[in-house]
Amino acid sequence: MMYSDEQSRYSDVMRVCNQIIISSAEPILKCIETLCKHFEDDVIVIADYCTADGGNSVEILNKMKDKHNQHMYQAVCSKDMYKQCLPSNFMHLIFSTFGFHWLSERPCNIENGMFVHDGNEIEQKRFAQQAEKDWETFLLQRGKELKRDQEKLMWASCLTTVARVWSHMPMTECFQDHRTMADKVNLMNRFYDNLKTRLLECTFDLDYTIADLIISKT
Repeated sequence: MMYSDEQSRYSDVMRVCNQIIISSAEPILKCIETLCKHFEDDVIVIADYCTADGGNSVEILNKMKDKHNQHMYQAVCSKDMYKQCLPSNFMHLIFSTFGFHWLSERPCNIENGMFVHDGNEIEQKRFAQQAEKDWETFLLQRGKELKRDQEKLMWASCLTTVARVWSHMPMTECFQDHRTMADKVNLMNRFYDNLKTRLLECTFDLDYTIADLIISKT
């Protein structure tokens, strides 16, 4: 169900994500301004993927409307985010405000709980494998949609000290065995290096920080 003042239960529960989303607004708006100047005579196509009911992305959309309202057109695509949603070589800017934790399918049942953190070692491993597969699929599908011959960005931002998952366990607890900042950076570097290796054949170039993932396609 789409977000509205009367139907906002899901978004209201997940308002903890709003601080993360608003922190991403400024760089996204700067990207849009740059695109508008560079492609002055073209229609700029921007997509927010994995929006749930749309409530957590509406503030960024409102900020866009404040600047570009008279030239702004909106549409919604109900297609699975793990499939190609828009034509190839079509998108100028892709970002996501919410929803990377949703998997394309359930790899197994969690026998003694509801959330992945309630699962045993085997169950958690199956979910981790599914998440890795889905993340790669998501990136490859978005890579088809991004326009070629220009540098384009996909920005996935998070504040791990603020955001919490449904089990209310802080995401920072994922780093319990990596106490120092150097260890945390090394852990994230290994993840992104592995991702980069698997995507080399798709001509992706990867740059990263501990907080942001930026993927450019040329």
